Amino acid sequence: MGHTVTLALRTPCNYIVALEAFVGIGHQWSHVFLAYYIFSGINVVPFRTCFFMMIVSFICAKLSYCLFIVLAIDRLYIILWPSKYRTMKKGLYIFTLVLFANIFGVSMAIMSYIEMEPNYNSPVICYLPSVTGPTASRFTYIFQNSICGIGVALNVFFWLIMRFKRVIRDKEAIKKVTRTITVYCSLVLIFFQSASLVIMSMQYIILPPVEKNVISLYAAIFINMLVCSNYFVYFAMSVDFRNEFKRQLYCIAAVMPGVKNVVPSPPTSIIKVTATRRTTVIF
Repeated sequence: MGHTVTLALRTPCNYIVALEAFVGIGHQWSHVFLAYYIFSGINVVPFRTCFFMMIVSFICAKLSYCLFIVLAIDRLYIILWPSKYRTMKKGLYIFTLVLFANIFGVSMAIMSYIEMEPNYNSPVICYLPSVTGPTASRFTYIFQNSICGIGVALNVFFWLIMRFKRVIRDKEAIKKVTRTITVYCSLVLIFFQSASLVIMSMQYIILPPVEKNVISLYAAIFINMLVCSNYFVYFAMSVDFRNEFKRQLYCIAAVMPGVKNVVPSPPTSIIKVTATRRTTVIF
């Protein structure tokens, strides 16, 4: 069954959203190694082994935090300089933003490697925070909390402009955009910032190492809940994303035996989406 894909989602903002989802997969991949060690009864591994197993997931996790700021910058660019945004070279623009977003993760990875080398045989419980030593860990949590705080501040600034400057005449569209920003920033503050503060505080609280790791693992559940919430937020808040998600679910169900009849066929509007739609989506 043929279909044409809406161009409403083919904007720099939504390419960055897609990249954020992709690096989220890399972030979550670290749990495969953690689960293997937990269920195999191997409690600790050498620091060096853990470092190289987790380093890709580590960089992906830090990149996803920076993309939160990048998305806020992109949204502000759209509404503050719309004419420049429409005429700029989109490929170079996206490449520059992603390169900027990678600086934090790569820098922390290099710092962690330097700190790891003298202690490469030290036993550690292999999960994502174990990649960093004490000094790198302190810098990592300070920077990533600062990054998320700046991201929230930029999104609040964007929210205020949308709400009071009336850069878009459609009041319903303004409500949708500001509602999305409100929900996602609230989730960042509730889940990410609170969990990061708990994990960071473990460096200053006197407890046995095992108890510190257990508390950090439980706190990290909230960070992972935030990572997994993106799909549901965009599904609930954006019609374009919702239609694409429904089409994807139908395509998956169509090739899975026993599931095809459970997922209803998508409406015609999802199968045949107009190719002339070029609205800039800032969700």
